[in-house]
Amino acid sequence: MLKDESEAIGMKRFLMLFQVALFLILTVSLAGAVTITVAPESTVVVDGNHYTLVTPPGGGGLMWEGNKACLCAMTAFRALQAFGTFLSLSEFDSHQISITTGWNTHGPEELFVDKMTWVAGVNFAYADPITASPQLTLQDAWYNFTYQGNIYRVDSHYNNYRFSPVSSAPGYVAGWDFFAYRTAVQTGTATPAQRNYFRDIIRPQIVANLEGQTWFDVAVTPVPLPGTVWLLVAGLAKVVGLRLRTKA
Repeated sequence: MLKDESEAIGMKRFLMLFQVALFLILTVSLAGAVTITVAPESTVVVDGNHYTLVTPPGGGGLMWEGNKACLCAMTAFRALQAFGTFLSLSEFDSHQISITTGWNTHGPEELFVDKMTWVAGVNFAYADPITASPQLTLQDAWYNFTYQGNIYRVDSHYNNYRFSPVSSAPGYVAGWDFFAYRTAVQTGTATPAQRNYFRDIIRPQIVANLEGQTWFDVAVTPVPLPGTVWLLVAGLAKVVGLRLRTKA
């Protein structure tokens, strides 16, 4: 009787230790999202080179496509800053960081590859599968920065695309946000008045948002556990199973 009680106690302790070990293994790489506020500063350092976001048109800033600000490049620039703020990085080494994005326009590649030093197909890529460019929504405005074995998911916040509507202006549509107007313009379904409303009323406000204080949600994406860890879990499970069958 004493032997059976001792074995039962030992089995309970073993199961408890197994559960604790499994819990620690499965949760060690998880972290919650944190909202990062990026101040209006407009310079980052990549591979020793200084890059400036905001300058007058034609002044060499990264935001300009001729005389028009590129919203996509601006968001990508701010996302990089949010990633750096999250990790307290003041400078970036492109050889140590890989970037993947769901924002399917030329803006991110133009910024990171053409103007900075990331290499397309090597440490910069678009998500696969990916949303078609005209149908992009806020859920597609994300960047994954892989750095030192961790993946940092950076999502652009809705505040970056807020604007004050002018209901009396031609082209105003009640309930339409930035992305609804963008889709209408990109797909060619917008009326001339709606295109002008987007260009003259919405775009300048979004540019001002991205030049100033911006918001991003940053989270550490769970990194797949090594095969050896799963072998350990499987081995422990097998031992538990054998003990239970032996006891039975």
